[in-house]
Amino acid sequence: MLHPNPWVQAVALVTCVLAAVHCGGVSEKSEPTRDSPEVAIPSGEFYMGGRPGDVADLPAGDSVVYQAERPLHRVRISGFYMDEYEVTVGQYRAFLASLSATGDISANQHPDQPPEVDHSRGRTGDYLADDQPVRGASWFSAYAYCKWAGKRLPTEAEWEYAARGNDGVYRKYPWGNNGVHWEQIWFANLRSDADGHPGAAPVGSYSDGVSYFGVLDLAGNASEWVQDWYNPDYYQTVPAGATDPQGPVTGDARVVKGGGYQSHWHDVRSAARGFGAPHESDRIRGFRCARDAE
Repeated sequence: MLHPNPWVQAVALVTCVLAAVHCGGVSEKSEPTRDSPEVAIPSGEFYMGGRPGDVADLPAGDSVVYQAERPLHRVRISGFYMDEYEVTVGQYRAFLASLSATGDISANQHPDQPPEVDHSRGRTGDYLADDQPVRGASWFSAYAYCKWAGKRLPTEAEWEYAARGNDGVYRKYPWGNNGVHWEQIWFANLRSDADGHPGAAPVGSYSDGVSYFGVLDLAGNASEWVQDWYNPDYYQTVPAGATDPQGPVTGDARVVKGGGYQSHWHDVRSAARGFGAPHESDRIRGFRCARDAE
C-alpha cells in the first residue's frame, strides 16, 4: 500500500506557513493537516503484558523492574488510527514554525503544562535529517504536537495492541519472537549502523520489523511517549477483559514504549514499560500520534 511521503508533506507545510507569515499572517480558519500516513487498527482483544520467560536470562535483581509488565491480562480495544511512523524532524519543524507564525504557544498545550516547558527542545538541528524521528521532546511537547495535528497520543494499551495484533499469537516483538538481529536480518534500529546510521535512522528503514497491523518502528529507533501515567502496580488492578484502559488517574511519570536505538534489547520488547517525568526530555525519546476512528 502506497502512502504520501510524510517528510515531503512536512516541508510543504513549512513552506505554506512561511508564505502565510510573509503575506501578513496565518488565517484564523487555517487548520493543521494530519500529516502522517496512518494505519487503521481494527477493534479486537489481545493479551497485554509480558511473560517471566522473556527476561529469564537477567539476574534476579535486574529483572525486578520487569515485574511492572505482569500479570498478562486480556484487554479489549476499540478501533482507532495509529501513525505508521514516528513523528519526524521535518514534521516537528512544521509544528514549531506554526507556533512561531501564530505567536500562540498556549493553543495546544496540556492544562498542566509548566511554564518552563519549551517545545523547541525537540531536537531539530541542521545536522538532523527531516526523515529521522524527532527526539528530545517532552511529554508535554508530544501532547501539544498531536493536538496541533488534530490527533492525540495513543494510550499504552492501544500502542501495545498496535504492536502485537489480535490473532491470539504471543509476539515478544512487533515482528514476532525472533531476536532483533536474526539470520542476517535487522528487524529494528538497535545499536546497529547496518543502515549507515549509527544513531537514529530515517523512519521506515526497517521494513522487516513491521507489526501485525502494518505499523513500523515500534521497536528501537526512538522510544515513544504514550498517554498514560506510569504505576508499576497498575496491571494488578486492571479487570480481565477491560475495554480501552486509560491507565492510572494520576502519577509522577508517563509511560514510554518501544525503546530507542541505544536501549537494551529487553527494553524494545512490546511489553516493556519505560517511564519519564512529563516535563523532561531524553535524547532517544520521541513519539507518534493516534486518533479515534471516525
